Amino acid sequence: MAFARDFLCIEFHTHHDNNLFFVALEEIFTNIASYAFGAEGGDAELELVRLNGGTLRATFRDAGRPFDPVAFDSSSRAQSTIDELSPGGLGIYLVKNTMQNLIYARVDGRNVFSFEWDVE
Repeated sequence: MAFARDFLCIEFHTHHDNNLFFVALEEIFTNIASYAFGAEGGDAELELVRLNGGTLRATFRDAGRPFDPVAFDSSSRAQSTIDELSPGGLGIYLVKNTMQNLIYARVDGRNVFSFEWDVE
């Protein structure tokens, strides 16, 4: 993920935005690494692109178990206190409530998940 941190340092103008986008990247990558594959592991790809108009797009691809984070219901996380929270779903909740244009598709046996962040 070091390349992602370097990319974000170049593309962002404020420290807050940089950290928010990076946390979203880490949350999705952590979910892929933790849940997409069995004990044999697998590969995940991350593509970062700056679009016209100051928008960044992150696209993750993996051949793990099918999982649609867009359809995942993480709304109960908002009503929970810190003591009531159990592991799972909080990262997806964060991404869904801070990033834009979340899109998931299963393409050729691979999960493809992207989201965008408006830098400007």
